[in-house]
Amino acid sequence: MRRDHPRMQGTPASRIAMRFVLLIGILSFFADFTYEGARSVLGPYLASLQASALVVGAVTGFGELLGYGLRFFSGRLADSTGKFWPITIFGYVLQMAAVPALALTGVQPRYV
Repeated sequence: MRRDHPRMQGTPASRIAMRFVLLIGILSFFADFTYEGARSVLGPYLASLQASALVVGAVTGFGELLGYGLRFFSGRLADSTGKFWPITIFGYVLQMAAVPALALTGVQPRYV
């Protein structure tokens, strides 16, 4: 198809929608990158803070439970209010802020 074909001419609304989808995709990429990267180092990080295996398991398990619980309630909230995108973006921002917050534990890790 040629670029001057009528179907290739995007309306302003379709360009705004495409930009929004691309920005949400980039946000999702960085949120997943942060979350998955932190998931792999959380156990050794807690162990370096001298946490026992029981504590490491309890913290990671409770974190997963809390994450799924928040998804359940935020999904119900989004359905009832119709504010899907603000709730989604807030969830991504919260997720990306939680991982760097691990640095605020106030304890210096001891590497074995």
